[in-house]
Amino acid sequence: MGHPIHYADLATDRVVRLFRRDLVRYGGTDDHGEVEISSGKMGTLASRLQHFSFWTYDQWLKKLQRYTTVQAEQWFEAGRRPSYLKLLANGPLRFFREYVLRLGFLDGAVGLQLATMAAHYSFMKQARLWALHHARMQSQVEEVLELSTADRSICATTHPTGAQPPVRPTRVDDADMKPAAILDPKFRLYSGEHRQATSRDAG
Repeated sequence: MGHPIHYADLATDRVVRLFRRDLVRYGGTDDHGEVEISSGKMGTLASRLQHFSFWTYDQWLKKLQRYTTVQAEQWFEAGRRPSYLKLLANGPLRFFREYVLRLGFLDGAVGLQLATMAAHYSFMKQARLWALHHARMQSQVEEVLELSTADRSICATTHPTGAQPPVRPTRVDDADMKPAAILDPKFRLYSGEHRQATSRDAG
């Protein structure tokens, strides 16, 4: 991000930067591998080489996605299983190493951000490995939800909430009709007729 780094891994990282292409080969299966020199002879620059890893968070996030994805896929193909302990501890431990043990706090706000980013990088490698083993595909979840919704719809149609089972209507002939009853708690129906209810009846 344009600021010099004096501490932590980025300041002490030793990487082969200058070489003759006809004497080296690229080792590794991803773009974060290492240069392998056929002669095995390497030298060290007398002074530091300025290297700008990234300028913005957007650039770093693209690298994060690529590197963590490739690393998790390599672990998955090698048969490595995800670890809950590593998922929990790798991020905080990486932050502690970068910010405290490697004196990243001496780089101020930049050191704090770099330590946090390094911790997130360690966490995401473990999280992506876990996802390769245990994550559910969107199509699988949507299929389960559709089936569940369909089942609830069928149940609601067959047995509506609070509804009583339908009663089969009974045919009543006109000859069997009785005089209408007055639907009032003060009256009681007797053979189609009504009378005033006593206090005992009302009670």
